[in-house]
Amino acid sequence: MENSILNSTTRSGCDAKIDSSLLHNILNQSSFYRDKNVLIGSENGDDAGVYKISDDLAIVQTVDFFPPMVDDPFMFGKIAACNSLSDIYAMGGVPITALNIVGFPTDRYPIEILKLILDGGNEVLREAKTSLLGGHSIQDDSIKYGLSVTGTINPNKIASNDGAESGDVLVLTKPLGIGIAMNLAKGEESLWNTKKTVQEAIKWMSTLNGVAGEAISKFEIKSATDITGFSFIGHLSEIANASQKDVKVYKDSIPIIYQTDKWAKMGFYPKASYKNREIYNHYITTEHQNDPIIDLLFDSQTSGGILLCVPKRKLKDVLKFFDDKLNYSVSIVGEITKREGDLLNIEIL
Repeated sequence: MENSILNSTTRSGCDAKIDSSLLHNILNQSSFYRDKNVLIGSENGDDAGVYKISDDLAIVQTVDFFPPMVDDPFMFGKIAACNSLSDIYAMGGVPITALNIVGFPTDRYPIEILKLILDGGNEVLREAKTSLLGGHSIQDDSIKYGLSVTGTINPNKIASNDGAESGDVLVLTKPLGIGIAMNLAKGEESLWNTKKTVQEAIKWMSTLNGVAGEAISKFEIKSATDITGFSFIGHLSEIANASQKDVKVYKDSIPIIYQTDKWAKMGFYPKASYKNREIYNHYITTEHQNDPIIDLLFDSQTSGGILLCVPKRKLKDVLKFFDDKLNYSVSIVGEITKREGDLLNIEIL
């Protein structure tokens, strides 16, 4: 298609992220000004920054944008907005305002496509009761869209990467396989029986993580993260390293999008997912390296689910909360354990 927005870029969604190893090297070589009210910065790879305003009020800030991963401009806008808001929810915050971030090649695409993208984002912001205050746009070689989001949070109820405790149960709110499904989407017309996989992925990407944010705040969950471009293992490792803990993951409990394990083995595996496995594979020990689920654990997600570290004493109430609020089930996928050696070990059972 001449005006296909997927043709504006070679990488899409969170698959377009810069490799985490390169980012960590840059950040580790830099120093940042911090005043005493900065509660969460970039040191532990948290999903958003937190700045204290008073004893019972702090602001949460994040920014996220990327190229299209679907060919429907309106749906792309929805997905990008859901992805941006997710960082606030992962900290236990409530998003209140947002700013659009746009890169758009007006010489390649009609401006009506940009309007559809922004309309999709606006629909999600209305659902999230988050006020759009404006934004910034530039001419670019490819389409890019996302949001800078500000939220509020009680400074005593922050879910940070360094807050996990031994015995915490890992609860995941969405299935894995989005990166694989989006690779399928690029060639869907020439492939047989992929529509169900792609449509399921789009449904999950355009689903807000607001209920998970509510659960984190209500039950004072101390550690959580959203699963995006650096994969389940990558984001889990950030929690485990910051908290100085090990992890057990139950492979048979990992929820996956329809047939994405099959498609991964057939070669529909994003470049970023290969890179994630190269970067994070040394953290895992398992007797199941050839199990298709391992591919899914390293798959680059866009607008994925929230991974919560839930204390066992709160697990029953947290699961009931999700059952009451959601029309789909969350999954228990592992547990946080005591650090046994000098380096992180994520055991896949």
